[in-house]
Amino acid sequence: MMIKRMTLLAGAALAVVAFAAPAASAAWTHSGATLGENTNFELSGPMNFEVVGWAGFHAGVIADVTLEPGKTATVTSFKDTNCTGTGGLNGLTCTWTAESLPWIAHIEGGKIKITNIKLTNHYYSPLDPSHTMSAATTVLTGNILATPNNAKTISSVTLAGEGTIANGNPALVNGTLGVTPAGTYGSE
Repeated sequence: MMIKRMTLLAGAALAVVAFAAPAASAAWTHSGATLGENTNFELSGPMNFEVVGWAGFHAGVIADVTLEPGKTATVTSFKDTNCTGTGGLNGLTCTWTAESLPWIAHIEGGKIKITNIKLTNHYYSPLDPSHTMSAATTVLTGNILATPNNAKTISSVTLAGEGTIANGNPALVNGTLGVTPAGTYGSE
């Protein structure tokens, strides 16, 4: 009886492992073929950030990403353009510093999870066009989930925060970034 029970448990464990194996085998592709060497692409487009119920920013993003064979990628650059404050920081201009680069990203369940981000945002009065004295600062940390429009041929990704906080408060992240070159890279 004990051997039969152990055999059933071992069989069930093997079935779970076999069922989970396809999800664990996700990999980057280029033109439909499994990626064999590191390659780079660019993400660009609008991004919004909000400290819930208080303030945030709207900015353009230009990010450089390196895909590695397998399911890992690195975000090597994350720059802002036309950053403006929103909510309680409305009317201010802003810049950010992406810290702790490169950020690591993995394919997880059809999404790309970018972990341990850190953006320090500085906000400036319109009377300070040279950005000499910051009027406010926010530090955004957490993870960003990028959901491809099509997993096999990515042309754009939509952003969402996962556990993002700013200055100790819950924060929201959203936006849609285009991929250059569009429709060339994906995952299987």
